Amino acid sequence: MEASTDAVQLARWRIRHPDANYVTPTGRTHSVLDVPVQAGADALRRILVAGTTPGPVAEVDGRYLFFTSPRVNPEIEDVDEDEWWSSSLDCRPETLQDHPGLRWHDRGSYVFVPPSVDMSGRTARWVYWPADGTPLPDAVVVLEVLADVLAEFSTA
Repeated sequence: MEASTDAVQLARWRIRHPDANYVTPTGRTHSVLDVPVQAGADALRRILVAGTTPGPVAEVDGRYLFFTSPRVNPEIEDVDEDEWWSSSLDCRPETLQDHPGLRWHDRGSYVFVPPSVDMSGRTARWVYWPADGTPLPDAVVVLEVLADVLAEFSTA
C-alpha cells in the first residue's frame, strides 16, 4: 500500500517488513519483457554468448523478466505525456493461460522484483545482475532475441 523511491525509506521498510513483497511500476525508468522460464534462460545465454550485456533478469512464477530501457524516456527526450504507449497494448489478454508467450510491461503495469513471494508461494530471484553503472539495454534489441527463441520453441 505504500510506495517510495527514497532509498532510506525503502531500507527502513525492508528492516521493518522483511517478508514484504516488492513491485516496481514499469514504463518510466524501465520496461520489462516477460517470457516463459525455458525461453528466458535460452535467450539470456544467447545474449551473454553474443557479448551483449543484458539488464537485470529475474525469475518470477515460472517466467523470466528482462529489465530494459523504457520505450520513451521523458527525462532524456522532450515527450508529451499523452504519447506514452500503455502497457495494456502489450498485456492482453490478461491471463498467462490465454497468452503464455511474450508480455511487454510498459507504462500502466508493474512486476514483482526479488525478494518477493508470489501467490503460489514461489520466490522471486535474480538470475542475472549486470555490473553497477551498466545502462539498461534497448528493449528492441532484447526483443529480437526473445522473438527468435520463442519462435524456435513454438515450432519444436
